[in-house]
Amino acid sequence: SAHAQTPTIVNQFNVPPAGAAFVGGVDYDPITDSIWTVDQNNDLIHRFDRSGALQIAIPAPIPPGTTANPLPIGAAVDPQTGNLWIVDEAEVVYEMRRDGTLTGVNFSTTPNIVDASGLAFDPLARTLLVSQDSGTRAVGEF
Repeated sequence: SAHAQTPTIVNQFNVPPAGAAFVGGVDYDPITDSIWTVDQNNDLIHRFDRSGALQIAIPAPIPPGTTANPLPIGAAVDPQTGNLWIVDEAEVVYEMRRDGTLTGVNFSTTPNIVDASGLAFDPLARTLLVSQDSGTRAVGEF
């Protein structure tokens, strides 16, 4: 059988703080040509340029109706607006602008998704896909 070639890393950078970050989600913003990450350990959302230079670090906001320690785990960019969608360990999905302010749009994935982890934005259907990382291993489209 044929073996796949090992891909070449064309760029790599670390998410601060060094050694303490848990990057659960990452997505690309085509409008600003930047990369977003969410750090669950430190409740931070970061935006980097393509070279890996930190552009902004935003404390993860606490959406209305949730408690402290949001623990962001997934991120997805709407390529049409540039807004960032976040899913956290409280199973809340919320939308924020690039400056970190909330748009006011948020919802709970429960009872369908009770252990959210991954998040993807479908630009054609204008929906969000949320994956569950335990139990049923379901994917819900919202």
